[in-house]
Amino acid sequence: MEATLAFVGGNKIFKCDVVRHEGDLWLVPEWLDNTSEGWSKPARIIRLPHPRQESGKGRYTIQRPIPKWYLDGPWPEELADKLVVHDPPIRIVGGTA
Repeated sequence: MEATLAFVGGNKIFKCDVVRHEGDLWLVPEWLDNTSEGWSKPARIIRLPHPRQESGKGRYTIQRPIPKWYLDGPWPEELADKLVVHDPPIRIVGGTA
C-alpha cells in the first residue's frame, strides 16, 4: 500500500509506504532491511492522517498538506504517543513492502 502526500509550503508530491497495524493505517517513511535473514521492518510508523481518500488498490491520498515534522519529527509531546510508534513489531518477509 502507499500514500500520496504533500508538505505545507511545499510544491512537490511525495509517495510513502503504508501498512495496516492494530486496525489502522500507518505511514512508513523508513525501512530497515535485514538482508541476511530476508526481512524488512519499519524504523517507525506514523498514523495516516485524515482526511484521506482511498484511490483504489491500497493507494491513499492525503487530502491536505501536512507539516514536515509529521514524518520526521520532532513530534509535539501531546501528540507523540498517538502519532508515532518507534520500532513497531512488524516484519515483512522478502524485503521492503
